[in-house]
Amino acid sequence: MLIYLLRHGLTAYNAEKRYQGQRDIPLCPAGRAQLRQADLRPETVYITPLCRTRQTAEVLFPGARLVEVKDLQEMCFGSFEGRNFIEMEHDPDYLAWVNANCESPCPDGETKAVFSERVCRAFAALVDRALADGEETLVILAHGGTQMAAMERYALPHADYYHWCAPNAGGYVLDAGDWAEQRVLHLLKTVQYTKEDARRSHTLHSAGLCWTASSATRPGGPTRWRTWARPSRRWKSACGPACPKRLRGNCWAVPLWPSACRWAPFC
Repeated sequence: MLIYLLRHGLTAYNAEKRYQGQRDIPLCPAGRAQLRQADLRPETVYITPLCRTRQTAEVLFPGARLVEVKDLQEMCFGSFEGRNFIEMEHDPDYLAWVNANCESPCPDGETKAVFSERVCRAFAALVDRALADGEETLVILAHGGTQMAAMERYALPHADYYHWCAPNAGGYVLDAGDWAEQRVLHLLKTVQYTKEDARRSHTLHSAGLCWTASSATRPGGPTRWRTWARPSRRWKSACGPACPKRLRGNCWAVPLWPSACRWAPFC
């Protein structure tokens, strides 16, 4: 069985680098316009109660039955939601959370550990059910945090949580052949369902940086194009709202993947 684990399209909060979490923010006009129909036709797509996943699924998979799974929704960031780093750079609660590598509880929100356990429990239940029903494909369209939690726990090759942040409308195709015995999923390829990606994929592929590079075993593999997205507590290697180069508008990672940072998946 193949599993497609996808992220929703662009919202205004994504564009403004605001913590979105469980706020029900819709796709922005630009986000909706850049989506393209996916290259598969599943009968059912699992989404979350947050409207940005439904709106994305309606474009990528027209006619599919959309089933909401509450426990797949994004992490709750509590009082951080609706704000970005610039607005919180002097907030002691936010600075304490960052200094704890984002592992401590958000005020009025979840911890990463609790969130990951919630997501992985719901994700595993969907995989088990699909295999038991003899399904050939399972499509889940959720959030960046959902992807990171499930991929960190179940994906091979292994990588840490922040490594698995996909761009908006991007995600992973996984092989569930060893799930029943080993509870692992093998990464086959990455996908992104935007019109812009379709135009530039050839150029980036030639440079060895293409998000849609299809083989997990290819030299450089899927870790190569994620190098700049790994988290850094000092923001030296991560392009996030706190990155001084990003604030000056000259971070080299931005033209390639504006969402390739430790903060972007939290929306």
